[in-house]
Amino acid sequence: MSSVDSLTARLLAERHFPTFESNEWAVMCLEAGFDSKHLRMLAATIPNDGPSVSGEIERKALSELGWDKLSSYEYLLEYARSLASDILDGRIGTIDGSRRMYRLMYEANLQDELSGWYEVDEMIFSREHYQRTGNKDYYYCEPAEFDRIVEEHCKHFLVTSRAKTAPLPETGFDEAESIFREFLSNNEQTGDIIWVFAEELIIGQSDLDCYLPNPEENRDLAQRLYEAAVKRRFGVGLNAFAKLNDNLLAFIRAPTDELDSQYKLMSEHFVKFSLRSHLRYQVHEITSPLIWTIKNLFTNDQKRVGYEDEIPFRKSVSG
Repeated sequence: MSSVDSLTARLLAERHFPTFESNEWAVMCLEAGFDSKHLRMLAATIPNDGPSVSGEIERKALSELGWDKLSSYEYLLEYARSLASDILDGRIGTIDGSRRMYRLMYEANLQDELSGWYEVDEMIFSREHYQRTGNKDYYYCEPAEFDRIVEEHCKHFLVTSRAKTAPLPETGFDEAESIFREFLSNNEQTGDIIWVFAEELIIGQSDLDCYLPNPEENRDLAQRLYEAAVKRRFGVGLNAFAKLNDNLLAFIRAPTDELDSQYKLMSEHFVKFSLRSHLRYQVHEITSPLIWTIKNLFTNDQKRVGYEDEIPFRKSVSG
């Protein structure tokens, strides 16, 4: 579970997606019961003070409150959890809440954790299309069924979104893999972890073909990629996204630069563990080298990864 309480997460999420001026945000924090010297100073700033002045005051306020040490991944995930709880408890409507979840999924790069809202967003669009035209398409469902589906997504998300991180650079690959296995078990997913690379996959919209001639070699490559990512100091992630029989397919996420790291809500200070909220792929294991060779005749790199464009290629592991 995240170490960030839901109130702090909400306030930090408001800061992450600024819809208020910094002084207005500071007033919100004070009204919520938080207090510090520089938080009060921030609340007293005016637009003419300029962003350089208010930004420095805000930085000191965050430090005084201890919020500068919280990772954006943890507080945004906790904010998403609070939204899911609000939907289930009826404090937010299913449509309004789902719009917020979808925005959070994209703007906070929580596609793994909130992938169920791809489908929900299609349903909302379909409902609006029906209201405009009177035509019902594939994703249309009646309001009561829509509410039920959203509530099921919320319940599932609350089960599978128990955040977990480990400190870097202290956590080596063996320990990270062990923590990852525990994280998956706590999120009701058991089985061996099979590390995969893009060359072994052909991913469609809902189906996935994979050819895994040497899982042990893959683990060695995954370890090398993990260790290289730690040295680059942009963060590293362990991500499970599909099931093959009773096992879990996973890959190493390694940001390429600081901007990529920020976009992925990662940090040089921790390993990020994540699990796709819905393991949606129907996985077909190819065991025949000949069949795999034939399939590869019609496959380019983009068809290999599809929507999973962060899965690394074996050729990307240097040395």
